[in-house]
Amino acid sequence: MKKKFLLSLNFICLLYCLIITSCSTGNKDSNEIKANNLFLTWNVLENNYNNKYCTRSEFILVNKNSKALANKGWDIFFNFGRRILKDSVNSVTCNVDIKQINGDFFVMSPKEGFLLNPGDSVRIQFSSADWIVNYSDAPAGVYIVFKDDEGNEIRKEILANYIVAPFKTQSLSKRAPEDLMQIPTLESIYEENKVLSVIPVENLPPFVPIPVEYSGGTNITNISAEFCVSSKNDKLKNKVKELSDFLSSMLEQPLSDISKGKVILLTLGDISYKGKLFTKGSEAYQLTVKYDEIEIKGADEAGVFYGIQSLKALIPAEAYGRKNKSIPVKEIKITDYPRYSYRGLHLDVARNFQRKEAVLNLLDLMSSYKLNKFHFHLTDDEGWRIEIKALPELTEVGAKRWHDRTGKGMVPSFGSGPFPDAETSYGSGYYTQQDFVEILNYAKARHIEVIPEIDLPGHSRAAIKSMKARYERFIKNNNIEEAEKYLLQELNDSSEYQSVQMWNDNVVCVCNESLYNFMETVINELKQMYEKAGLVLENIHIGGDEVPDGVWEKSPSCIKLLEKLGKEDAKEKLMNYFLKRADQLFKKHKIRISGWEEIALKKIKTHSGTRHEANREFITSAFRPYVWNNVWGWGSEDNAYKLANSGYQVILSNATDLYFDLAYSKDPSEPGYYWAGFINAKQPFAFIPDDYFKSATYDRMGKKLNPNDFKNKVRLTEAGKKNILGIQCQLWGENNKGQSTMEYLLLPRLISFAQRAWSPEPAWAKIENDAVRQNMLNSDWNIFANMIGQIEYPRLEATRKDINYRLPSLGAKIENGKLMANCEFPGMKIYYTTDGTEPTIKSNLFTEPIKVEGPVKIRIIAGKKVGKSFLLKP
Repeated sequence: MKKKFLLSLNFICLLYCLIITSCSTGNKDSNEIKANNLFLTWNVLENNYNNKYCTRSEFILVNKNSKALANKGWDIFFNFGRRILKDSVNSVTCNVDIKQINGDFFVMSPKEGFLLNPGDSVRIQFSSADWIVNYSDAPAGVYIVFKDDEGNEIRKEILANYIVAPFKTQSLSKRAPEDLMQIPTLESIYEENKVLSVIPVENLPPFVPIPVEYSGGTNITNISAEFCVSSKNDKLKNKVKELSDFLSSMLEQPLSDISKGKVILLTLGDISYKGKLFTKGSEAYQLTVKYDEIEIKGADEAGVFYGIQSLKALIPAEAYGRKNKSIPVKEIKITDYPRYSYRGLHLDVARNFQRKEAVLNLLDLMSSYKLNKFHFHLTDDEGWRIEIKALPELTEVGAKRWHDRTGKGMVPSFGSGPFPDAETSYGSGYYTQQDFVEILNYAKARHIEVIPEIDLPGHSRAAIKSMKARYERFIKNNNIEEAEKYLLQELNDSSEYQSVQMWNDNVVCVCNESLYNFMETVINELKQMYEKAGLVLENIHIGGDEVPDGVWEKSPSCIKLLEKLGKEDAKEKLMNYFLKRADQLFKKHKIRISGWEEIALKKIKTHSGTRHEANREFITSAFRPYVWNNVWGWGSEDNAYKLANSGYQVILSNATDLYFDLAYSKDPSEPGYYWAGFINAKQPFAFIPDDYFKSATYDRMGKKLNPNDFKNKVRLTEAGKKNILGIQCQLWGENNKGQSTMEYLLLPRLISFAQRAWSPEPAWAKIENDAVRQNMLNSDWNIFANMIGQIEYPRLEATRKDINYRLPSLGAKIENGKLMANCEFPGMKIYYTTDGTEPTIKSNLFTEPIKVEGPVKIRIIAGKKVGKSFLLKP
């Protein structure tokens, strides 16, 4: 009996184990599921879904494992820059749920009835806010995490077999009924480019930005070893050496150390031009190239530097990359000076990191186009990129993104994936203090001021998470005072909000002293880095933008502070309190506060809603607003002029013309967003800073604009014009992944921007008649477009290894049996074949319409860069 009882007990235990094993998805089964055998496709189904501003899309998940994917033991994570609408997932048919974790980070999880057998697929459809137009909108960074029976995560793998289905039709890309924009086609581009024509290169201006005045002949000066670079001014000693080394590197024999009768002379002194005297601080220069002498005279050291850049620009592209007996330069005389003292580029490295080497290359590119302000966006919700030794958590926590379900660290954003390896993910990385000092020195040598941005009080999630980690480190040892010293959040604040980028925990508490302790510490270390580079930190950009409604409403310290400040318009009062405290702190360090336009605006409630006016409280504090929001139709188009007219010194940073992270066109393959519209190479060129309403041709939906649309908007006064310090182009980081993408997004738009920032106001900008102005603009653009294609692109390719400038859009069609072709930048080479092979530089060169009898393949080739080939059929 005892034996039978034991056998029965063993049988029951065995049966129990079998039942448990068969009912559980368990560690064993999840280990047998391989990510490489899961295939995921994302597909857009419909924009303007149900006649609303939203999109219907779907995931299609295919299981090619030998085991079923069961209803537990796994989650799929991804980033998606759209708010997924509540209860929009077809969970009944697919038994899957999608939830937002925070920001653009989502998780897709199976529900009770889910089962995906080997070889089967499931469609997971859902709706999201706004529209889907290009591949940048697609979910990114998709990976799967497997879990054991207790729900513990045991392994994570990237879904390598994830694809975004092609965007197939014009109708699918239609965002809403009012969307008039079309996806560009070969034929539509051809029609658009028909107004352009090829100009012989010898009839074009010498380089970009086009000098104020230049004249020259046909004679050539050959720079050879007989030349030497010299100056009688010790201040120019470094520039003498740099220019001598540069030219010597291109010659078979280096330049002479002593004069042999031929000299490149660098001098300093006032420059007189048309009755106006340009003195120190004007950055003016004169460059004279004659047979046996080249002189560069600068009103200051920056002027000499820009004269050297112009001399380099005169060197033929073919002289680079080899040793020459001599370097031919045409005789010329140039007098030149900048239109604006502020000519800036903003680079966001917080959303996606750029290596130090990429930043140095960018600074070099900026200097060649005579830009002088580098706005370095170092911190944001998604990353903190500068080492602060007193606060090591800022980079230990805030500089790396990875799969962290604890909520203590930085989650993946913008497709950065589950792993924090800076070598494989653009989501992680930072600059050591040594790196930053090197960047400062590199910029200083090129007369570029680096303006760091430390984003506060919003866009601060990376700093908040980092200081919470610091708090926890000290609180473990019951060191409450040290733990709370730099804490940026109030632990018992239960306020609810969501930022524009969908974060619910990205705003610091402005009512606690710990914030100002934090700011003081960061400022001190930034100042020390500038001092190591022999510089003085004069400007810090604090962001100050996009603080969402709902913040601080349930903060005990803010509620207490509002008893003194007054509870009406609480958010506005607390922002003003923060700005006043920041102003006091920065003045103590003799640093100017810069910020986005919100730091200088206040909301005025009216019977019809809310309008913005200049906040006069901070005019005397010398706040410097960078004004970005002029999106046509949003109602804030004249903020920049309101602020300049009221006395603020303004940097124009207009989103509609100067946001170079926006896509070039509606072509789905073009990277970038489009919330403010699409920006091609012509728009920065056509930008009119003193009256940018004249620059408004189409709104973001393609509707043609006319002057009456802005008749009630504030215009820039003569006094206000003096307060426009300059213009700045922005390169935000959401889609700026790596140096190659950065260069693609910048070039050629940066070339057009440099022209507008440096060169004098063009005659057409002052013309009131729209038709006359457009004709004059188009004529000037034809010249400039030729310069990009025939001068600047060859120079970029010759002087910068593997630079990824964007090839121009190719236009083509077959009409009456003839192949017609053109491109955005006339003079660039177009090749074609009629035998079905891919065109190369050995193929037929297209120069004029040709008769064809069958299919033709056509493409642009520029140096090492080969464009996409297109097939045309008669």
